[in-house]
Amino acid sequence: MPPTPAETAWALYCALHDLAAGHVVGQITDSVDQTEDIGEHFDALDLHHLALSGQIRSLIADWPRNPSGCLPGLLDRLDDLSALTGGHLPLPVPPLLET
Repeated sequence: MPPTPAETAWALYCALHDLAAGHVVGQITDSVDQTEDIGEHFDALDLHHLALSGQIRSLIADWPRNPSGCLPGLLDRLDDLSALTGGHLPLPVPPLLET
């Protein structure tokens, strides 16, 4: 049975989070294959969020050459994946200024 979109987003979120966290604490890795079924999750993400999947694949492909340069984009994609899991809270609305 294929993973649900939320399961897909969560699996990729965890793998990408590990990649980013490893870089931040100095354990640079060039692999996102933290789970045995990451390819299945990418295939499922392709079905519903092809553009996001492509952006993530591009970041992963560029990661070994320039992890620091890829990190900001990776963090943005983590936020996108978080939104797909339902764990994302909207940004707070700025307070209205009284005039």
